[in-house]
Amino acid sequence: MTEPVRHVSIVFCGGCNPRIDRGRLAGELARRLAAYGCEISYNRRDAGLLILLSGCTADCARADIPAGIPCIAVASAAVDAVGVPEAEIAAVVIAKAENYLALK
Repeated sequence: MTEPVRHVSIVFCGGCNPRIDRGRLAGELARRLAAYGCEISYNRRDAGLLILLSGCTADCARADIPAGIPCIAVASAAVDAVGVPEAEIAAVVIAKAENYLALK
């Protein structure tokens, strides 16, 4: 039996005031999720899970997100409004994605 493809979209803010390296973080998340067999896209809002990457606390990546789609929001050094050291953000996001997508 084949595993279902899980579509994850990484949605970026406009990048006007980044306090974290969104590009590095997105690359790490994409690599790790692809290893689970996830399909990765960018700035699409029709995926099974959205990872919102906002460089600062304004959390602009959250704008215009449809209701009902699970999201993990990174806003500066916080994941879902809980402070996380920048070096640990990817691990926290991946753990949350594992739960949302039943990857384990």
